[in-house]
Amino acid sequence: MNPLQSRNGHIVNSRGQSIRLRGVNLGNWLMLEGYMLGGINEPEHRIRANLSKAIGRRPARVFFRDFQDLFIQTADLQRIRGWGFNLVRVPFNYRLLFPSPEGRLYERDGWKRLDWLIRECSRIGLYCILDMHGAPGSQNADWHSDSPGRPGLWSSPKDQEKTAALWEQISRRYRNEPALAGYDLLNEPIASSSAPVLKVYGRCLEAIRSTGDNHLVFAEGTAWSDCFDGIEALNDPHLVYSPHFYKPLSFTFHFDSDLTYPGMIEGKRWDKAAIRSELRRFALLGQKTGRPVLIGEFGLNSRCPSCHAETRWVHDTVSQFESLGFHWAYWSYKTLGGAYFPNGLMRLSGNPEWLRREGVYAGWQNFGRVGPRTRREILAALNSRQFKEDTAVLNELRGPRGFRR
Repeated sequence: MNPLQSRNGHIVNSRGQSIRLRGVNLGNWLMLEGYMLGGINEPEHRIRANLSKAIGRRPARVFFRDFQDLFIQTADLQRIRGWGFNLVRVPFNYRLLFPSPEGRLYERDGWKRLDWLIRECSRIGLYCILDMHGAPGSQNADWHSDSPGRPGLWSSPKDQEKTAALWEQISRRYRNEPALAGYDLLNEPIASSSAPVLKVYGRCLEAIRSTGDNHLVFAEGTAWSDCFDGIEALNDPHLVYSPHFYKPLSFTFHFDSDLTYPGMIEGKRWDKAAIRSELRRFALLGQKTGRPVLIGEFGLNSRCPSCHAETRWVHDTVSQFESLGFHWAYWSYKTLGGAYFPNGLMRLSGNPEWLRREGVYAGWQNFGRVGPRTRREILAALNSRQFKEDTAVLNELRGPRGFRR
């Protein structure tokens, strides 16, 4: 592996060769999201607390440890590399690494997980991005930041200092790792304006660079990484802008089941030209400031590949990424599959008794209500050997001839 840098709007290795990053997110591994396991969307600390109450703190911690052991393994990273991708973006919860009031619910073995990830990526030939999906205090009010319902980071100098201090710890530990592409400072920050976000970004950049670390740093915009107002104020030689792209949301998230693509969606016609129009502002920003652009997340609920609407959206979106020179990471690698929200390239289908897709409470969250035999079945089902590839979407991501490895 060769360390990456930013130069004149491109990502290059230490020999000056241009590198195009194409990959997938390892969502739900080190940061739980209920829908990705066939359950309901709650903050991770509440999910853990509910299971701890149902079966006891120690058995719950053992379950979550076993879950993380099974959900992403060396075989998964090898599969991703075998598909032709060269990048994994890894969402993580700060509570895996840093003391917190909810720390008793966590194994606190996050450093061991990240050590293993970087070591295996280096051996297999994958770059990785560490993405702080849940920051101290929470950077948005949604479940996927492990938020209690408010973005407390912006009003808490203490949490802001914790965030910067954690990035400094991460940087000191991994500053010499060439397989590490870099650090995504905050996933989808939501604040009243860009000012508090840029302030925290500046502090985190200062903390990372204080260690002598020259890895890439990925900065997301506000409003779910869609608005980059004022981002030019960040002055760092290895900064990369990282928007997310899920438009049009009612189609990609399957909130309206009657929609097709191309077609009229959310009051306008969506097709390849509309997608390019939405993405072009990111390209212009990158050109203006000399920064590379990585689409850190994009994806959809692939519910009917044979209907071609979903695969057509993926085809048109990726073709525009490639045309505009963007790097990208698909959301996400694997899920249990569901009716709403983006699902994975690897999916568990079927409806075993414990999953109960028709129930109000579903998925692995039934773990506290079933016997030992079914609990073993749930854990066994989390192994990727039980999942199937979404070949229709995967083929569109790889292109007609696949990637050069």
